[in-house]
Amino acid sequence: MTRLNHLNLSVSDVPELTRFFQTGFGFNLMAQRGACTFTLLTGEDGFVLALMHDKTVTPDTYPKMFHVGFLVAS
Repeated sequence: MTRLNHLNLSVSDVPELTRFFQTGFGFNLMAQRGACTFTLLTGEDGFVLALMHDKTVTPDTYPKMFHVGFLVAS
């Protein structure tokens, strides 16, 4: 079975997205590096989410159709 192992997102606010994925989806902090510029989070199933600061990321720089979808209970 092929399974997605990790996802790396370039973001403008690593601390805020870290809190979002911890409180909203139960991700656990694995590691942080730099001055709030890199975070590794892990899900219950071992999935790894990397959040990396990129000062060039703005709402205009991401492709308009880029998105991530989640199934949630409510």
